[in-house]
Amino acid sequence: MKIISSFLLPLIPFSCSTQKDFKSPSVYDMCVPLFSQAHTCFVHQSTPYKMLLSATLHFRGENIIPKEIGQKLIIAMKQWWRFSDTTPTGFKCGINYCRPYIFDDDSDIALTDKQVCALVNEMATSKYLCEIALNQSSNTQDETAEVNEANDFLQGLKSNYQELESEIINANELNLATPFK
Repeated sequence: MKIISSFLLPLIPFSCSTQKDFKSPSVYDMCVPLFSQAHTCFVHQSTPYKMLLSATLHFRGENIIPKEIGQKLIIAMKQWWRFSDTTPTGFKCGINYCRPYIFDDDSDIALTDKQVCALVNEMATSKYLCEIALNQSSNTQDETAEVNEANDFLQGLKSNYQELESEIINANELNLATPFK
């Protein structure tokens, strides 16, 4: 499975951090833009036999406490997030108490006391982004080369997931009728 990672560390100009009233953003404030309903739509299925947008969050920083992650962040997202017990198809948290990466002295980015790294399933993310492009283009009736390419990519992903689904069912000797849709 291909994994892509992205740092959710806010890019704070150094001039802002030197102000007296500057306050480092909380873990919740850094994570909500990634998982908010306004920005992202996740697959609402918690079975490992369907396509899922999986994410792993790694929190780094001395001032991060499990309570801040486990309560405020997860409770706010339970409204539209479906959790899965199996790895890697679900929301997972990892906490590392060492300081975040320190920038060079020449950098104009301020050092913050915490950061978040998100790991997501690239195949599921690509599928979701292709579906967005197809839905937008179908509304405007714009048949371009990009739309055809996205459609072909989705068809390839469908066949890949169908094969994976049948392999999982056969390997575990499951008697399930879960056709890919």
